[in-house]
Amino acid sequence: MSKPDHYSTLGVEKTADDATLKKAYRKLALKFHPDKNPNNEDAQEKFKQVNEAYSILSDSQKRREYDSPTPNFSGGYPGPEGHDIFSMFTGDMFDGLFGRRPRRPEPRRGDNVGLDISLSFMEAVHGCNKSLVIERPENCNGCAGAGYDSSAGIDTCTNCRGSGMIIVRQGMMTMQITCNQCAGTGGKPRMKCTKCRGSGVDPVVDTVTLHVPPGVNTGQKLRLSGRGMPGSPRGDAIVRIFVQPSDEFRREGIDVHTEEEVSVKQAILGCTISVVTIHGETLMDVHPGTQPTDVYTLHGAGVKHHSSDHVGNQIVHINVRIPKNLTEQQKREIETMTLD
Repeated sequence: MSKPDHYSTLGVEKTADDATLKKAYRKLALKFHPDKNPNNEDAQEKFKQVNEAYSILSDSQKRREYDSPTPNFSGGYPGPEGHDIFSMFTGDMFDGLFGRRPRRPEPRRGDNVGLDISLSFMEAVHGCNKSLVIERPENCNGCAGAGYDSSAGIDTCTNCRGSGMIIVRQGMMTMQITCNQCAGTGGKPRMKCTKCRGSGVDPVVDTVTLHVPPGVNTGQKLRLSGRGMPGSPRGDAIVRIFVQPSDEFRREGIDVHTEEEVSVKQAILGCTISVVTIHGETLMDVHPGTQPTDVYTLHGAGVKHHSSDHVGNQIVHINVRIPKNLTEQQKREIETMTLD
């Protein structure tokens, strides 16, 4: 029995990473969703194939089993390491032969969804609340994700006679695999769910508020628990931060750098200037004899660390303004100066 080509179903290469798989799945799931293709049986079948392909390839262990060329005796593809030739005839196979129902798979955690948000410089350093719109498939509330109307009843699968497994022979080997007619459930629903048309999911748009703590920076990620794909438990939404640059401030970690300009006279004699910080304006003393390369530190005027009480500093770089057009009087005054 040949296995389906899940890579071709998603339209990706066998070397595709998780991000590529997820992107391909979401594109095809939206394209073939029953709501967008009413009364289109081909689209509904394609939607199921896409879901099946992604459920296999997005799970690292299932993907390894699927990629292995050796058939497995409990589900069509190789199982966990350590299963020997004896165990395959004493486990799942005899369960099926003697009428015991196959073990159902453990509930699978829902996938995370990724979002990007852009923050202004001040939103990032002070923190803020951002309203986000998350679009994702959700378990249909009409059938709880089952895809069928339970009140209409379920017929026993004639292919596996209700066991969920079938016996196949390849040469001298006899194997037990999941029934391809009922996907291992042992039954066939009599009626599809009219709300989701058998897909088990509905696309939903969820608006949530994200609390951005003070001090975040580009590349950091924030987690919204339970806002991801359906599963048990539900996945999370992972929000990646991008901070827009500022015309006034340059940030290095939790320190902020600015530039201030003083005249030659102010640099020589000293003065007090007004400096803009991320917390507002403050006064700073410029010492007599300040050089163009000198820097001043305003302690505690930087960014609060996003996960502690530590606060950075503001580093003020001094630029000395040299006049370009001097009057004759100014030239004479400079020439009479005895400063070295």
